[in-house]
Amino acid sequence: MNLNEKAKQLKKLAALIEDYCTGPPDHLAQRVGISRSKLFDLLEDIKMLSVEVAYSRDSESYYYSGNSQLSVVIPVNVVKRE
Repeated sequence: MNLNEKAKQLKKLAALIEDYCTGPPDHLAQRVGISRSKLFDLLEDIKMLSVEVAYSRDSESYYYSGNSQLSVVIPVNVVKRE
């Protein structure tokens, strides 16, 4: 998988979390088009960026629980230094 594909997955995941409508993990993984284990890997990637994500069992949704959220810009570009 290339970086832009991963960015697309992260962007979709971030939007669903922002809208507070992810559903349970199995459903969310299916919506993003990834496996459950890959979902948890992406959630860990988000947390490593100091973006707090939690899961509400009552609402069956992930949500941003801190003061920040993820914003993904596609395409990911490499800029040459001069």
